[in-house]
Amino acid sequence: MITIVDYGMGNLGSILNMLKKIGATGQISSDAAVIGAATKLILPGVGAFDAAMERIQQSGLRPVLDARALEARVPVLGICLGMQLLGESSEEGVLPGLGWLPAKVLDFRRRIPSELKVPHMGWNLVRQRCKSHGSTSCIPISCSARSRLTASCGRPTVSNSTLAYNAATSSACSSIRRRAIASACTCCPTSRKSDVLRVRVIPCLQLRDGALVKTVQFKKPAYIGDPVNTVRIFNELEVDELAFVDIEASRLGREPNWALLREITDECFMPLSYGGGVASLATAERLFNMGFEKVIINSATLTTPGLIAEIARVFGTQAVIAAIDVRTNWLGRAQTASHSGTRTGDMTPDRWAAALEAEGAGEILLTSIDREGTWRGFDVRLTASVTAAVRVPVIAHGGCGTLAHMAEVVQQGGASAVAVGSLVVYQGQGLGVLVNFPERDELARRLGGAA
Repeated sequence: MITIVDYGMGNLGSILNMLKKIGATGQISSDAAVIGAATKLILPGVGAFDAAMERIQQSGLRPVLDARALEARVPVLGICLGMQLLGESSEEGVLPGLGWLPAKVLDFRRRIPSELKVPHMGWNLVRQRCKSHGSTSCIPISCSARSRLTASCGRPTVSNSTLAYNAATSSACSSIRRRAIASACTCCPTSRKSDVLRVRVIPCLQLRDGALVKTVQFKKPAYIGDPVNTVRIFNELEVDELAFVDIEASRLGREPNWALLREITDECFMPLSYGGGVASLATAERLFNMGFEKVIINSATLTTPGLIAEIARVFGTQAVIAAIDVRTNWLGRAQTASHSGTRTGDMTPDRWAAALEAEGAGEILLTSIDREGTWRGFDVRLTASVTAAVRVPVIAHGGCGTLAHMAEVVQQGGASAVAVGSLVVYQGQGLGVLVNFPERDELARRLGGAA
């Protein structure tokens, strides 16, 4: 039995689902007695380092965790934030970590050129002490291990689900697809420099009344199919991420469709983000516990000032995507919009993006309402203006009809990722429904390392 420790910061549902997928038996628990009897442990995580350590201390779980990991030496897998907690400290916070690894987690963002944007992960290295020489070196987080501890980041997926199996059997830790810039002392592993960061291609799927739909310029939603069946297809296609947006929840002032979202997370084996009706910290926390890695917030940035900062303080900036919808007014000027495009804002898109970044948004989902669903290509000029104004990754959305459109907005607009809709749910412009995804080799050729 693998016990997933619930300290209020984790993508618990997705981990439990992954264990079922590989035939392992898992349970989620915050009970000290259950954790104290566990033969295998997983420390999950979607959150900020200090907030997680505070919750572990407040829950009273620290002594039993130390006893199982260090004294009983049971296998422990740390995922994402859970990996960070294994070290002595992290540059992301000021509190000490669990200290099970003789390492400090470094903030990758401090060690990269200002023009290079890092997608979703801000920490990619640990600084580990060399016991023989007393010196330190930086090593990629994908292979940080001591004794029976295994560290990893990212969502457990079908392709790397052996990670949990390795933790259960105490075999060597698996390498994962994360990039790092590493320096080393002469006595430790040799230096390794990162290769090109991947350009993510993210299907952005619209929900309405429990169904999957597709709009054109935010109007006339056309029925596409069942969201859960669509997730199953994208599982087989092994897409980078999936984003779901309920196009009516915020406008109508209602909560997310929890029953449907549970079905989606139970089926999905890739990183997930969700937007629509996210108007409180409690809603965000419930989404994270279900298995979503990120929340997308647009309308609530206006109706609930400070919400992004509140979520980022607890769950980290990497968990918050600020959505900016933009349309051109009758004077030809770009205007921000919210509530499914029914309300307009005062700031220009670039100034609004900078304000949301300052509040704590870790990514910007930038949608051109004028281009959305038209197959005409992204608004490259709009994208370039926003990417120039922020350091966080910008996801370009609205209008993608070809792979050339993707390359254009990445190369000329500075986008770190692209979100696509019509291209992956239709056979072609004006044709019928067909859930699909571009070939990996072609994506790599067009986008330079996306595969």
